[in-house]
Amino acid sequence: MEVHSPTDFAQCPDFIGGIAAGYFQVNSAGAVVITGLGFQPTNVIFLSCEVSAATTAWSACIDNGGAMHHGIQFDQVTGRLGNCTFGFNVRFGANQLYGSISSLDPDGFTVTANVTGAGNLRVHYLAFH
Repeated sequence: MEVHSPTDFAQCPDFIGGIAAGYFQVNSAGAVVITGLGFQPTNVIFLSCEVSAATTAWSACIDNGGAMHHGIQFDQVTGRLGNCTFGFNVRFGANQLYGSISSLDPDGFTVTANVTGAGNLRVHYLAFH
């Protein structure tokens, strides 16, 4: 897994309270720890896609580290849009890469990633304080 440093939007108005953006790659199951946000997020928006040019699978979901996982995904297996039941979820062929926030941490968050088959998923995130 590859994690890239978050970008802090310190110039955002005070009413927003803090936004940080970045991305990470998922190609194996396990924990992905994101740190350096400067705050404990309350919600994270994930935009994910398989890096291979051979697929058009993607998802756009929001995760609060609890029971809320709302969003939409394009499932290349069925060729349909559907509800996203994870923080991120991309399915193509016999492969599925998905995960959700397992903890909201004082300086970031931790995601538990799962992989069925193989693939290389890029997950962009926008974290809100």
